[in-house]
Amino acid sequence: DDFKNPQFHRLLINAVFWAMNKPVPKVKATTKRGVTH
Repeated sequence: DDFKNPQFHRLLINAVFWAMNKPVPKVKATTKRGVTH
């Protein structure tokens, strides 16, 4: 399932922020569960 993949999740976040012409938030840490902010 793509939505369980942290890299895919980050790709979606980047795409949404890019589409809104907003700066992409920096990632503080990555865990086994996914990306934390």
